[in-house]
Amino acid sequence: MSKRRHGGVLVLLVLFFIILTLVFLAIRYRQRKPMQDLFGVTIPVTYRDSLSKYAEHYSVDPFLLAAIAHTESSFRADVISSAGAVGLMQIMPESEEWLLPLAGIEKQDLSDPDYSIQLGACLLDYLLTHYQQNVVSATAAYNAGPGNVDFWLTKAKYSHDGINLIPEAIPFAETRQYVERVLRTRDALQQAYGGVFPSDQEP
Repeated sequence: MSKRRHGGVLVLLVLFFIILTLVFLAIRYRQRKPMQDLFGVTIPVTYRDSLSKYAEHYSVDPFLLAAIAHTESSFRADVISSAGAVGLMQIMPESEEWLLPLAGIEKQDLSDPDYSIQLGACLLDYLLTHYQQNVVSATAAYNAGPGNVDFWLTKAKYSHDGINLIPEAIPFAETRQYVERVLRTRDALQQAYGGVFPSDQEP
C-alpha cells in the first residue's frame, strides 16, 4: 500500500471516530435537555408538580396531560381564546360549572395554573372514562366537545367500532391536527424523559 493510500485510510478512520463521538454526545445531550416535541419546540414543563399530582389523582397519563396543556396554551396561564376558553388548560366557563361538582372543589380563578390543571385533569379523566380509555376519542373531545365525537363514532367512515375514532378521518381539520399534535408531543415527552415524569426540581 502506498504512503498516500495509507494516509487516506487513516484520515477516513479519524473522521469516522469523530462522527461517532459527535453522535454519542448528541444523544447524551438530548437526554439531559428539557422535553422537545417532534416539531422542534422546547417544552419547559413549568408546572410539573401540579401536572404530576392531578394526573395521579385522576389516574390519567401525566405526559398526555402535559401534551394537552402545551397544545392548548404553550403553558401560559394568562391565555384567553377567541371562544372564551381560559388558562393553562383552556377551560370554558360553562365547562367549569359542571366540572366543579365532579371535581368536588370550590370555584376559583381559571387563570390560576394549579386550578386549571386540576379541572383539565378532571375533564380528561371524564372523557377517557366516557370513551372507554380511548385516547384518540378523548383527546378529540377535549378539542371539539363530546357531542361532536359521539356523533362521529356513529358513522362508519369515522369509526369502525363506535369506540375508536380514526385519527386521519376526523372531519374537523382543527381537531384532526390537534389530536395529531397532542399525541406526537406526548410521545416525544415520554421519550425525552425515559417514561418517568420529572418534578419541578429536576433539570
